[in-house]
Amino acid sequence: MRTVVTGLPDPVLRFPGPLPLLVSMSDIATFARVKRPVVSTWRRRHPDFPAAMSENSGRPLFDGAQVTDWLIASGLGNAAPQELRSELALFGIIALRDRFPPWQLVETLGSLLCLRRLDGRPLADDANVSPASPPDAEADEALWSALLRRAERVDAEDDFVLRELRAIDATAAPLARLAEDLVESAYDERGAYEWLLAARSRLGLDSLAADAPLTVAAYDDVE
Repeated sequence: MRTVVTGLPDPVLRFPGPLPLLVSMSDIATFARVKRPVVSTWRRRHPDFPAAMSENSGRPLFDGAQVTDWLIASGLGNAAPQELRSELALFGIIALRDRFPPWQLVETLGSLLCLRRLDGRPLADDANVSPASPPDAEADEALWSALLRRAERVDAEDDFVLRELRAIDATAAPLARLAEDLVESAYDERGAYEWLLAARSRLGLDSLAADAPLTVAAYDDVE
């Protein structure tokens, strides 16, 4: 059972980098489910609103994680905490479209979620690095090598994820961190995968292949 996806890449980089994920005031309005002027009002009226980290063409950019934590703590906006964290993860995934086409983002995330389901452990469990630790090339290599060893151990017959994870290198390590964020928001791998499929059009992915055998129902068989 594999994740097979099709679609044309649309590599638009909206953020300077995935960690920290920098978001504009319009982006904040999107994932808080409010109108853009509301964010300006929050920034003006609440002195604890996160400070801008940088600017892009005169627009202030904020650390998305800080803003999400602020929204959850303040109770402002129209999105539940789990929805806010899922939306932030989606923005992080979108920010990686300069590295990977949409079909590969969905395929790799689906494979990582399946791997996590197969052995029942967080994706950084045996990599000696925290998913929340600042990324660097060495940490990414360690994380991805550990994930490949796990895939070789739990999927030795290559029935689920081994081929897909071998087809990509440590530049995909940020996706493991984002997959953990999705699981935390959705409570389990199946819920995270459902959310990923529901959001695929926002990633620029037209459709899944009609014969894609790894569907949401397949997660019931991955025990």
